[in-house]
Amino acid sequence: SVIRGDLHIIAGSQAYENTDRILRLGGNWPIVGAGNSFATMPGVSGNYVVGGNITIDSYENVWGWDKGITPDSYDLPEIYGAIRGTVGGNIAINAHGSHVQNVFGASDSDVSGAVTPATANGPVTININGGDVGLVMATDQTTVPAGSSINVTGKPNIRTGIRGTQASSYSTAFPVANISSCEATIPFIKMMSQVNVAGNSKVIAHIMSSDAGLNIEENSVLTTDEGQVWIWGDAVVDGTWEQQHRQIANYNDIFVSGKTTVGPKGRLINQGLSNLKGNVSNDGMMALIGPALLQGDYVSGNAELRLPAVADNYDGTDDGGLIPVAIKGISSGTTIVNTVNPSNWEELQCPKLGDNYILSEKFDAAETASEAAEGPDQ
Repeated sequence: SVIRGDLHIIAGSQAYENTDRILRLGGNWPIVGAGNSFATMPGVSGNYVVGGNITIDSYENVWGWDKGITPDSYDLPEIYGAIRGTVGGNIAINAHGSHVQNVFGASDSDVSGAVTPATANGPVTININGGDVGLVMATDQTTVPAGSSINVTGKPNIRTGIRGTQASSYSTAFPVANISSCEATIPFIKMMSQVNVAGNSKVIAHIMSSDAGLNIEENSVLTTDEGQVWIWGDAVVDGTWEQQHRQIANYNDIFVSGKTTVGPKGRLINQGLSNLKGNVSNDGMMALIGPALLQGDYVSGNAELRLPAVADNYDGTDDGGLIPVAIKGISSGTTIVNTVNPSNWEELQCPKLGDNYILSEKFDAAETASEAAEGPDQ
């Protein structure tokens, strides 16, 4: 099957959104751009070809189950840009509040023991604006074309999660997740090259893993609460990020491989353990309630650091407590350190004289200038 130009599928109608005039999808039959449900059956050969772009627009009055009920099955209609298809251009799926199971940009199949992928030469773009969906996934391959993205707005009910690719480790070749003007609870966000939270969004992500970068814009809030968060690139916090999860074992609850930047109005709150591998720039507020290891330099403007009031003070013995923050690099700038109730980072608590809180090498400008004047060692 070959379509030499573009393909545009329109399901439902904007004129009938939030009315009883619905498009009820039958059985488990999906909406598909290139391909169909039988493309993955044994014995079927060849790819479905669309030479140009594929666009799928589905509106709020599209229902994969009877309107007004909660689905009790996973075997429900889905949306696919392509199932074992070859697409010469881009794939764009715009789900304007639709009620379906999963949304896939491109999907492959196992045919007679061989994996035959659905491919697109251009970016794969999925736009979710409200609605009720299960899994939102760009591709079940390991990479996608450059410029691919999953964009979430409105107040969607995302029942399963958001996943970029089917790869087993992080990569910058994954799509970008843009969550903007959104209020949602998302079970997981995985395998994205970058996660951007913007537009006054308030998002709860139970699990975030194998994402290569994170950016939270001013006035937006991200809460993570059911697992460790691993960011393999940089993390920029100009809004609020609170990690509520805390491991029982002594392990990372937040790990950032690259640089961590907290802007002037940013707030980074970690109820658990922090392992920030790159340099840290803090011009806002960091509340580190569990032990924190900063492996690079720490530099600040007019910043605040909130640490839990010490219960078991470090005294240099094996039986003594731990110092809450260890900075392996050089510390510079100005930071106000406030001690707080260990069970409430917003409640200030007076420290006791002699308690130890931070271990770091201090930046000495005079010593640096002296070494520069003397020149390198001969």
